[in-house]
Amino acid sequence: MNNAVHDALALSLMPGVGPTEYHRRVEEAGGVVGALAVFSDDLVARARQRARQYVERSATTGARCVMRAGDGYPEAFSVLRAPPPLVWLHGTPALAAQRCVAIVGTRVASAGGLR
Repeated sequence: MNNAVHDALALSLMPGVGPTEYHRRVEEAGGVVGALAVFSDDLVARARQRARQYVERSATTGARCVMRAGDGYPEAFSVLRAPPPLVWLHGTPALAAQRCVAIVGTRVASAGGLR
């Protein structure tokens, strides 16, 4: 897993950063690394460590983390107002291009998501 995925995952783990806030911060800062720079070094280091742990644990199950611009990101998410910046995939990625049902969860639901 590359550093870009670790950094993107670390940003998504920051307090108060859901998909909409993630996209806003990345656009404002000109990238993920710039968006991370506004947080304390300690907070960023802990988030990066958690990101590495998540990636390592997921590898044992065959799951992988895919960035929005990355290979394998489901095209169907592009119609969302604030598509998830990262998704965890397990199984056959090509199936995501077919008509299907997905189970999706969130750590912190937005007001719109709760409606």
